Amino acid sequence: ALLGGYSLILFGKKSKKYFDTNYFALFSKEGSILINNILMIIICATVFLGTIYPLLIEAFTNNKISVGEPYFNSTAVPIMLPAILVMGVGPILAWNKEEKSKIFKKIFPGIILTGIISVLFFSIYGSYSFIGIAGIILAFWIISNNIILLFKKNKNFSSGMLIAHLGIGLLILGITGSSIWQEEKITRLQINTSAQINKYNIIFKEINEVKGPNYVAIKGNFTVYDEKENIITKLEPENRYYPITNIFTTEASIHTNLARDLYLVLGEGNLNKGWVVKIYYNPLVIWIWIGALIIFIGGIVSINNNLRKIKILS
Repeated sequence: ALLGGYSLILFGKKSKKYFDTNYFALFSKEGSILINNILMIIICATVFLGTIYPLLIEAFTNNKISVGEPYFNSTAVPIMLPAILVMGVGPILAWNKEEKSKIFKKIFPGIILTGIISVLFFSIYGSYSFIGIAGIILAFWIISNNIILLFKKNKNFSSGMLIAHLGIGLLILGITGSSIWQEEKITRLQINTSAQINKYNIIFKEINEVKGPNYVAIKGNFTVYDEKENIITKLEPENRYYPITNIFTTEASIHTNLARDLYLVLGEGNLNKGWVVKIYYNPLVIWIWIGALIIFIGGIVSINNNLRKIKILS
């Protein structure tokens, strides 16, 4: 935040001299980059303030305060929304100046593709909330526009930037899905009883004692069925005890696909009263990791392209 803010201050001081020979309009690729940089610096400063402020208060007054999720949701999220919108439009705009009459024509394919994908997505998940709808639409807005630009193969577009932006869209998709539509259930199950979460029925089949190289454990055996009673997977969470260090640990069992993560944690219990079982359903989590990986790949591609340009110029 400090480094970015200082850079913008320098840019502001030198802007008159710069604009004398390098004019660009607000509705241009340069304009969108400048706007997004300003918004990102504001977001960084907001998060930095929320993180460091409680520490400063505690250091100078010895009073402890906490800044939690409500602060970040009410401050950072509203700033992120226009930044995401600009991120979807910016790569489409021309350098220096874009004619306003052409902007809608350029973004129209992205609007149509975003609408189609969003409708299909919500018809599958069937879950609606304002934040969820906004997050998913904005994610597909970035994804759609950057996919369209990648297929155009225009030399004026930076492939590294487009790949990175595509990764950001997938990252937003994963964060939105996992934070808005996650489900959690804590129940006590005996053998051959079941629990349901979302569209899955989980049956507790058996429990066994197992020995590892340096631990002993009890392992639960759970079978997961879908709504058509097809077996999806078998999950085997464990409670482990390490006698040398006298430590108890829980080992979750996870089943992952592109749509969701489903994982179980086995708690305390016995054969008479049953065992406490924690069941978690987290949709779209894997897209957070895929998005981060694609952002990394975009950065590598961008660095590689710049190195090639330097070699050509030299």
